[in-house]
Amino acid sequence: MNEHTQQYSPHHLAALIDLQSQLSHENNLTDKEKLTRDLPLAQSLTTTNKTSRILTWLAHVTPTPTRTAQYIFLLSALITTLGLLLGLTLSKAVYHYTGSAPINIITPIAVFMFAQLLLTLLTIIAMLPSSLTKHIPLITSFQDSIIALNPGHLLYLFLKLIPSKQQTNMTALLSDLKSTQTTFASLQKWTILRYAQSFSLAINIAAILTFIYLLTFSDLAFAWSTTLNLNQQSIASLTQTIATPFAFIPDTSPTTELIQNTQFFRGNAADFDPKLARDWWPFLLALMITYSFIPRLLLYITASQIHRRVIKNTITNLPAAISLLTRLDHLQSAPQNPQVQDTTPTAKPPNQPLDPQPQSAQTTSLLIVDQTPIPTNFPYTPTQSANFAGTQTIEQDAQALDLITNNLSTDAQLIILVKLWEPPTQEILDLLTTLRSNLNKQTPILITPTPTDEHNNTVTNNPEHLHHWTLKVRSLADPYTLINPILTNQQPN
Repeated sequence: MNEHTQQYSPHHLAALIDLQSQLSHENNLTDKEKLTRDLPLAQSLTTTNKTSRILTWLAHVTPTPTRTAQYIFLLSALITTLGLLLGLTLSKAVYHYTGSAPINIITPIAVFMFAQLLLTLLTIIAMLPSSLTKHIPLITSFQDSIIALNPGHLLYLFLKLIPSKQQTNMTALLSDLKSTQTTFASLQKWTILRYAQSFSLAINIAAILTFIYLLTFSDLAFAWSTTLNLNQQSIASLTQTIATPFAFIPDTSPTTELIQNTQFFRGNAADFDPKLARDWWPFLLALMITYSFIPRLLLYITASQIHRRVIKNTITNLPAAISLLTRLDHLQSAPQNPQVQDTTPTAKPPNQPLDPQPQSAQTTSLLIVDQTPIPTNFPYTPTQSANFAGTQTIEQDAQALDLITNNLSTDAQLIILVKLWEPPTQEILDLLTTLRSNLNKQTPILITPTPTDEHNNTVTNNPEHLHHWTLKVRSLADPYTLINPILTNQQPN
């Protein structure tokens, strides 16, 4: 990798977007192209960390640095800016003072304490893990409703403002986020909550700074007034309770004198003392910081940290990324390190040779895995064939297995055609186990790795690839499931 190679953070949404975009483009490459490209990288990998291996590969295959991270920063900045503007407007409205009547402290108490505490509670409910909420009736639906109305959805709105290419990549990921796939369910939730907290934190920061500006550059007067049947003692109890968290700070707890002399009546303002009315501001500023800013800051930190962790987990759990890791492991261990031993148990059944010769077979069935091309020197003439994996759906795979297992005669053998250069994945081992459970115990299952592509060009003839396949098949301890390779003397192009 050169100095211009992009470096990816495992905690940033840009890495996930670029990874998914690149993995989707892999379908446009031939197996030979992928092998030629990935083999040098696999040989040079030293880290065993899954996320690091994936992101190292991503940086290796990305020809030029993308601007995904910059555009995500732009989207975040737009959401934050909108929050700042809303906070400025809200604070100016709450503390609007023309001189004709003082600012009623009941309004900022309602807006910056009670409303904020309610929103904080709703956010905490939305953040609750599904392992907890699934046991509480209706809470999951309530969570979905909260998230559906969440300002984090502004991310989708502002997405339309970025260039079309990056918009396509992000839209593809966000479309997957809206799906019901388990892989993306948590990521969707925490992406929305993370940007919602940025928006809400910006509102509170702007509201506090605007209030400080108004205190500094204008003359504000405060009072308390309400139509409700609340006397001075009730207001004193309320404000003292509110001031409990910050009562240790001087001048932040309203005094009895302040409460008595700042009760305001529209029709009778004779007893109102405008100079004393200024003394409410320390209480109101402390209230905004304690009940608005601090809870929202804690929620922002929590959402950001969980979002970072979820991104990292999603990177390693993408189905295509899991296949990528398997391929890199295969390329790293087989061609470069011929002495590497497979640690998979290779138990041998008692009184059975490990690789017995298959029974004489009259008929042959063929199962083609992942669209493996049939080589020109294929020595069998199958009576029936079916495709498995690759672009197949789960239903089509099930139909293929039914076709093979239900129509295989007792004297037949089953050929499974695979790509020599692709690793024997757990899916292949599960397939072999399933086939054996549905076939006669002595029906030969011949795993046939082919080294050639769809143009009959040799992709690889490295014996260590075959060694890797042999070890994996032997780990099944099935004496009639054998490796039966197709050999070629042609050198890879």
